[in-house]
Amino acid sequence: MAEIHEGGCLCRNVRYRVAEQPNLAAVCHCTRCKRMTGSAFAIAAYFDEAAVQITSGVLKTYECRSDESKRWLKIEFWPNCGTTVTWTGEWAPRARGIAVGTFDDPNWIKPATHIFTRSALHWMAFPSDVQLVETQPQIDVGSFLSENFPPHVHGENCPECVAIADLSRLAICCEERDLHVLAPAGDRELFVQCLNPKCSKQAYVPKRS
Repeated sequence: MAEIHEGGCLCRNVRYRVAEQPNLAAVCHCTRCKRMTGSAFAIAAYFDEAAVQITSGVLKTYECRSDESKRWLKIEFWPNCGTTVTWTGEWAPRARGIAVGTFDDPNWIKPATHIFTRSALHWMAFPSDVQLVETQPQIDVGSFLSENFPPHVHGENCPECVAIADLSRLAICCEERDLHVLAPAGDRELFVQCLNPKCSKQAYVPKRS
Protein backbone atom coordinates (compact mmCIF):
# COMPACT_ATOMS: atom_id res chain seq x y z
CA MET A 1 0.00 0.00 0.00
CA ALA A 2 1.33 3.42 -0.97
CA GLU A 3 2.37 5.76 1.81
CA ILE A 4 0.07 8.81 1.95
CA HIS A 5 1.28 12.31 2.84
CA GLU A 6 -0.99 15.33 3.15
CA GLY A 7 -0.64 19.09 3.23
CA GLY A 8 -2.31 22.35 2.39
CA CYS A 9 -2.28 26.12 2.46
CA LEU A 10 -1.91 28.40 5.50
CA CYS A 11 -5.66 28.86 6.07
CA ARG A 12 -6.33 25.15 5.34
CA ASN A 13 -8.96 25.82 2.69
CA VAL A 14 -6.77 24.00 0.20
CA ARG A 15 -5.79 20.44 1.04
CA TYR A 16 -3.93 17.83 -0.99
CA ARG A 17 -2.43 14.36 -0.66
CA VAL A 18 0.33 12.48 -2.47
CA ALA A 19 0.56 8.72 -2.75
CA GLU A 20 4.20 8.05 -3.57
CA GLN A 21 7.76 9.20 -3.05
CA PRO A 22 8.91 12.26 -5.03
CA ASN A 23 10.87 11.77 -8.23
CA LEU A 24 13.03 14.74 -7.34
CA ALA A 25 13.48 17.05 -4.35
CA ALA A 26 15.59 20.19 -4.67
CA VAL A 27 16.26 23.64 -3.25
CA CYS A 28 16.20 26.47 -5.80
CA HIS A 29 17.99 29.78 -5.24
CA CYS A 30 16.91 31.54 -8.45
CA THR A 31 15.46 35.05 -8.29
CA ARG A 32 12.02 33.90 -9.41
CA CYS A 33 11.75 31.33 -6.62
CA LYS A 34 12.85 33.90 -4.05
CA ARG A 35 10.09 36.24 -5.19
CA MET A 36 7.53 33.44 -5.47
CA THR A 37 8.09 32.35 -1.88
CA GLY A 38 9.17 35.66 -0.31
CA SER A 39 12.07 33.75 1.21
CA ALA A 40 15.76 33.01 0.65
CA PHE A 41 15.00 29.98 -1.56
CA ALA A 42 12.26 27.56 -2.56
CA ILE A 43 12.14 23.87 -1.63
CA ALA A 44 10.28 21.72 -4.14
CA ALA A 45 9.35 18.05 -4.40
CA TYR A 46 8.29 16.77 -7.84
CA PHE A 47 5.77 13.96 -8.26
CA ASP A 48 4.05 12.29 -11.17
CA GLU A 49 0.95 14.43 -11.67
CA ALA A 50 -1.33 11.41 -11.23
CA ALA A 51 0.05 10.90 -7.70
CA VAL A 52 -1.10 14.36 -6.51
CA GLN A 53 -4.74 14.86 -5.51
CA ILE A 54 -6.24 18.22 -4.50
CA THR A 55 -8.88 17.17 -1.96
CA SER A 56 -10.37 20.58 -1.19
CA GLY A 57 -10.23 24.10 -2.60
CA VAL A 58 -9.68 25.38 -6.15
CA LEU A 59 -6.24 26.85 -6.78
CA LYS A 60 -5.68 29.96 -8.89
CA THR A 61 -2.95 29.90 -11.56
CA TYR A 62 -0.31 32.46 -12.47
CA GLU A 63 1.86 31.79 -15.54
CA CYS A 64 5.33 33.24 -16.05
CA ARG A 65 8.36 32.43 -18.21
CA SER A 66 12.00 31.90 -17.44
CA ASP A 67 14.30 34.77 -18.40
CA GLU A 68 16.90 32.23 -19.59
CA SER A 69 15.03 29.29 -21.15
CA LYS A 70 11.78 31.15 -21.99
CA ARG A 71 9.83 28.10 -20.83
CA TRP A 72 6.56 28.58 -18.95
CA LEU A 73 5.91 27.89 -15.28
CA LYS A 74 2.33 27.71 -13.98
CA ILE A 75 2.21 28.57 -10.29
CA GLU A 76 -0.89 27.42 -8.38
CA PHE A 77 -1.82 29.31 -5.22
CA TRP A 78 -4.72 30.01 -2.85
CA PRO A 79 -5.61 33.72 -3.05
CA ASN A 80 -7.22 34.06 0.40
CA CYS A 81 -4.02 33.40 2.34
CA GLY A 82 -1.56 33.78 -0.55
CA THR A 83 0.09 30.38 -0.19
CA THR A 84 1.89 28.96 -3.22
CA VAL A 85 1.03 25.25 -3.09
CA THR A 86 1.99 23.58 -6.38
CA TRP A 87 3.31 24.32 -9.87
CA THR A 88 3.91 22.71 -13.23
CA GLY A 89 6.59 23.54 -15.77
CA GLU A 90 7.08 23.22 -19.50
CA TRP A 91 10.25 21.22 -18.89
CA ALA A 92 8.16 18.38 -17.35
CA PRO A 93 4.45 19.02 -17.98
CA ARG A 94 3.37 15.66 -16.54
CA ALA A 95 5.07 16.27 -13.22
CA ARG A 96 3.78 18.51 -10.45
CA GLY A 97 5.98 20.34 -8.00
CA ILE A 98 4.82 20.84 -4.43
CA ALA A 99 6.16 23.49 -2.07
CA VAL A 100 7.66 21.28 0.62
CA GLY A 101 6.78 23.68 3.44
CA THR A 102 3.07 23.08 2.77
CA PHE A 103 3.24 19.42 3.84
CA ASP A 104 1.78 18.73 7.27
CA ASP A 105 5.11 17.07 8.07
CA PRO A 106 7.81 18.42 5.74
CA ASN A 107 10.52 16.37 7.44
CA TRP A 108 9.88 13.30 5.29
CA ILE A 109 11.50 15.02 2.30
CA LYS A 110 15.23 15.69 2.24
CA PRO A 111 16.43 17.61 -0.85
CA ALA A 112 19.60 16.19 -2.35
CA THR A 113 20.35 19.08 -4.74
CA HIS A 114 20.63 22.87 -4.59
CA ILE A 115 20.25 24.62 -7.96
CA PHE A 116 20.98 28.14 -9.18
CA THR A 117 23.51 28.44 -6.39
CA ARG A 118 25.13 31.36 -8.23
CA SER A 119 22.11 33.39 -7.08
CA ALA A 120 22.18 32.18 -3.46
CA LEU A 121 22.26 34.82 -0.75
CA HIS A 122 25.78 35.52 0.45
CA TRP A 123 25.19 34.14 3.94
CA MET A 124 23.89 30.77 2.68
CA ALA A 125 25.74 27.77 4.16
CA PHE A 126 25.20 24.61 2.11
CA PRO A 127 25.04 21.15 3.70
CA SER A 128 28.09 19.03 2.98
CA ASP A 129 26.12 16.09 1.58
CA VAL A 130 24.16 17.81 -1.23
CA GLN A 131 24.86 18.38 -4.92
CA LEU A 132 25.43 22.01 -5.88
CA VAL A 133 24.48 23.24 -9.36
CA GLU A 134 25.27 26.83 -10.32
CA THR A 135 22.43 27.20 -12.85
CA GLN A 136 19.74 25.00 -14.41
CA PRO A 137 20.47 21.30 -13.88
CA GLN A 138 20.41 18.78 -16.71
CA ILE A 139 17.50 16.81 -15.24
CA ASP A 140 16.89 13.30 -16.51
CA VAL A 141 13.18 13.85 -17.14
CA GLY A 142 12.88 10.39 -18.62
CA SER A 143 13.32 8.89 -15.15
CA PHE A 144 10.01 10.51 -14.21
CA LEU A 145 8.35 8.29 -16.76
CA SER A 146 9.88 4.87 -16.30
CA GLU A 147 12.42 3.31 -13.95
CA ASN A 148 12.41 0.07 -15.91
CA PHE A 149 13.13 1.62 -19.31
CA PRO A 150 15.97 4.10 -18.85
CA PRO A 151 16.21 6.83 -21.49
CA HIS A 152 19.03 6.54 -23.98
CA VAL A 153 20.57 8.40 -26.85
CA HIS A 154 19.12 6.85 -29.99
CA GLY A 155 20.08 6.75 -33.62
CA GLU A 156 19.52 5.02 -36.93
CA ASN A 157 21.45 1.96 -35.75
CA CYS A 158 19.51 1.48 -32.51
CA PRO A 159 17.21 -1.55 -33.05
CA GLU A 160 15.24 -0.76 -29.92
CA CYS A 161 14.23 2.66 -31.23
CA VAL A 162 13.53 1.39 -34.72
CA ALA A 163 11.21 -1.24 -33.27
CA ILE A 164 9.06 1.10 -31.19
CA ALA A 165 9.10 4.45 -32.94
CA ASP A 166 9.04 6.17 -36.30
CA LEU A 167 12.46 7.82 -36.29
CA SER A 168 11.39 10.33 -38.93
CA ARG A 169 8.99 11.85 -36.39
CA LEU A 170 11.55 12.20 -33.61
CA ALA A 171 13.39 15.12 -35.20
CA ILE A 172 11.30 17.48 -33.10
CA CYS A 173 13.55 20.52 -33.17
CA CYS A 174 17.13 20.85 -34.41
CA GLU A 175 16.73 17.69 -36.54
CA GLU A 176 19.74 15.97 -35.02
CA ARG A 177 17.99 12.70 -34.30
CA ASP A 178 21.03 11.11 -32.69
CA LEU A 179 21.03 13.89 -30.09
CA HIS A 180 17.71 12.94 -28.55
CA VAL A 181 16.87 11.04 -25.40
CA LEU A 182 13.83 8.80 -25.67
CA ALA A 183 11.68 7.14 -22.99
CA PRO A 184 8.17 5.64 -22.90
CA ALA A 185 5.41 7.88 -21.54
CA GLY A 186 2.54 5.40 -21.53
CA ASP A 187 1.07 2.82 -23.86
CA ARG A 188 0.83 5.09 -26.89
CA GLU A 189 3.39 7.86 -26.46
CA LEU A 190 7.10 8.44 -26.17
CA PHE A 191 8.87 11.26 -24.38
CA VAL A 192 11.66 12.82 -26.43
CA GLN A 193 14.18 15.45 -25.34
CA CYS A 194 16.84 17.08 -27.49
CA LEU A 195 20.35 17.02 -25.99
CA ASN A 196 21.61 19.91 -28.09
CA PRO A 197 22.27 22.60 -25.42
CA LYS A 198 21.17 25.27 -27.90
CA CYS A 199 17.78 23.59 -28.24
CA SER A 200 16.79 21.22 -25.37
CA LYS A 201 13.22 21.02 -26.66
CA GLN A 202 10.95 18.32 -25.25
CA ALA A 203 7.91 16.66 -26.77
CA TYR A 204 5.54 13.72 -26.54
CA VAL A 205 5.21 11.77 -29.79
CA PRO A 206 2.98 8.79 -30.74
CA LYS A 207 4.48 5.33 -30.79
CA ARG A 208 4.62 3.48 -34.06
CA SER A 209 1.27 1.78 -34.55
